[in-house]
Amino acid sequence: MSNFKLTDREKQIAELILKENTSGEISQLLHISEKTVETHRKNIYLKTGSKTLVGMVKNMLNYKENPKLKLKKS
Repeated sequence: MSNFKLTDREKQIAELILKENTSGEISQLLHISEKTVETHRKNIYLKTGSKTLVGMVKNMLNYKENPKLKLKKS
């Protein structure tokens, strides 16, 4: 995930998203507001060139398999 230039907090939230935690669950786990989680989620999507959770996962998996791959913004 570091190849996307995510902040440490964004990496933490991305991991929790990939573990199928909701924004509400993530906010409780990290002791931050749900709005803050949504802001981080939005930034993760932007940095991974994704519009949806499925797109984020797909882009992260594709990038992990081929780190030289250039991400396209949809």
